[in-house]
Amino acid sequence: MREIKILIFSGIWCGDCVEPCPLIHAIAQANPGKIDLRFVERPRDGELVPELRVNGGSRVPAVLFLSEDNEWCATAGDRTIHRYRAVASASFGPLCPTGIVAPEKENSTPRSAIG
Repeated sequence: MREIKILIFSGIWCGDCVEPCPLIHAIAQANPGKIDLRFVERPRDGELVPELRVNGGSRVPAVLFLSEDNEWCATAGDRTIHRYRAVASASFGPLCPTGIVAPEKENSTPRSAIG
């Protein structure tokens, strides 16, 4: 198995970093000598390099996967639109008026009629 280097831009203040960062850390600890993991703290008001920004924003966590020769392999991090819809639905309910939740079908039974 080849060695992989993982560089994570995160923030101790970032709620989105709470889930993936400890998980990736545990995976790296279970594979000593094969995964070189480094964390870089991004200040709350700091900016990421333009290549790591998503829609112009410096969102974290931003995870870079590099080969043993420090060649870029992949980048992961920002939430998908599906994740934003799930968060909005869980926070505000299925009829959330934010515009990011798919509208219900016109022919569907109204919620008040279900009982």
